[in-house]
Amino acid sequence: MARYIPIGEPANRSEADSIRALRDSLPEHYTVLGNFELQLPHRANTFEYDAVVIGEYGLYAVEIKGWGGEIRGDTRRWHLDWGRVQNPLILTERKAKALRGFVSRAIDVPDELFCQAVIVLPKGARVMVADPRADRIVTPDRLYDFFVNEDRIREFGPGVLLDDQLRTNIEQLLVPLATPASQTPRIANYEVLGEYDDNDLPYREFVGRHQLLRSRGRVR
Repeated sequence: MARYIPIGEPANRSEADSIRALRDSLPEHYTVLGNFELQLPHRANTFEYDAVVIGEYGLYAVEIKGWGGEIRGDTRRWHLDWGRVQNPLILTERKAKALRGFVSRAIDVPDELFCQAVIVLPKGARVMVADPRADRIVTPDRLYDFFVNEDRIREFGPGVLLDDQLRTNIEQLLVPLATPASQTPRIANYEVLGEYDDNDLPYREFVGRHQLLRSRGRVR
């Protein structure tokens, strides 16, 4: 079982289930940081992370989606049973790159330490995405094989993050700067007033009001 550091609360059951699966599936020398925001240097906006896994060879920026059923798409868009969305790897890769840059500037890390974007989907999701990064889209039954990757260990030997001091340094860098992730989304120019509570929806819906055009009333 991995070490779990809960910084914020999961936003929904999918996040809670996936973080629990990460904690229970991964070895004890792994660390899972859950549900937090980071204000990284030289960036106007914070980055929100559903989870960050400190593994054996590198770091993983984990985006958790509760999207089940059949998923088709390409490097730009995914088509779900209920609509079309941007490929979540696009934003998650930006988060991973920013995280790797921040860590490498703050502490001395080996060049081979990587930070990779990962999407976690519910068990049973059928992913048919024409994207060379599709191997980074995982379901709970594949977590151990993806993050631990015994073939890599046999080929390259122990990972750099088996060094307890290096792993501790990364934790001590990130945890004090991390703040609990907001459960209310930020939408440019809008004040979010509340959320519609409907457990049958595969997505979340909010009601809000434009901050300048008050005459338009509330919108969903």
